[in-house]
Amino acid sequence: MFSDIIDELWNQYFNEILNNYVQQYNNREEFSLGEIVFKDSCIQFDKKKYYILI
Repeated sequence: MFSDIIDELWNQYFNEILNNYVQQYNNREEFSLGEIVFKDSCIQFDKKKYYILI
């Protein structure tokens, strides 16, 4: 029963949220999760920038 509840939460709620973040990332858009900011060139938290080497 617990597994069914988790699956339904995922299908009705979390899947759409995750897809939105993935779409923003793929479009190189800036977005944040909590206090972490994902930018095109870096990830920023605690007022520090960590650059992504591609």
